[in-house]
Amino acid sequence: MPPVTEAEVAWRLHHATAHPYLAAQLATAAFTAASTTQLDTAQVRQLGPDASTITLHDHGLRTGCMTHSVPAWARPLLRAAALLRRLKAGTSGPLFWEARDYRP
Repeated sequence: MPPVTEAEVAWRLHHATAHPYLAAQLATAAFTAASTTQLDTAQVRQLGPDASTITLHDHGLRTGCMTHSVPAWARPLLRAAALLRRLKAGTSGPLFWEARDYRP
């Protein structure tokens, strides 16, 4: 994605998306161009410890597993989603919960 577009996406996600899971999922979609099926495979344990990488899976459809570098602007969003997930349910399970599954 062009740098100007990347900067605009980052600004909007940081300033206009309140839900940590949604912001992280949108950011990941933007920098990976992953499908919703691939995004649904993201697990907390597959986010690198410093959030610099994330591994997504394709379950044999096209490309298999792929590890993506996470741009610096997206790392705080993914770390926030992972931290919230860990507080709610530990270190296993999906990184991106559906908003309807969120229970405060």
